[in-house]
Amino acid sequence: MSEGANDKERGVGMTRPLTESSTEIRGRSLRLVRAAWVVLAAVVLGLDVVGIPYSFAFYQETCTGAGCEDSGRLTPEGIRALQEFGLSPEFYAAYVSVGLSTLVMLVFFALATVIFWRRSENRMALFGSFVLLVFGGRPSPERCTTWPKPAPCSGSRPSY
Repeated sequence: MSEGANDKERGVGMTRPLTESSTEIRGRSLRLVRAAWVVLAAVVLGLDVVGIPYSFAFYQETCTGAGCEDSGRLTPEGIRALQEFGLSPEFYAAYVSVGLSTLVMLVFFALATVIFWRRSENRMALFGSFVLLVFGGRPSPERCTTWPKPAPCSGSRPSY
């Protein structure tokens, strides 16, 4: 008998394939994880909706400070350029803060929902769905700076 055949008999160099049962969640754990996903989805959507007015106000204001170019906020020159195209600062604020960020969040949420709906019993699919939910609904940097101070994005409670 050759040395390679002897290794096969002993199982050397072979990995055990993953079975369906080793990658699936079942029973009570599955119900608990599904409930957690639904709660997380509701929280993410709720926080995103609550942040829209703050983000809109952030982009609607004219920025005259030193860091305006990096923040995406309108400068006086930017407002003049918009007016040359017949656009208002309100349109810019709605497009950037509400339109784009909400569109991105909804795409991430839709993908997470499809994965959750079709494969919520599979551990990796469920993990991917959670990741899409969390990172798709994360507050954009401007939403962290537009909340009442101190910003909730820093872990502090907002003061009204």
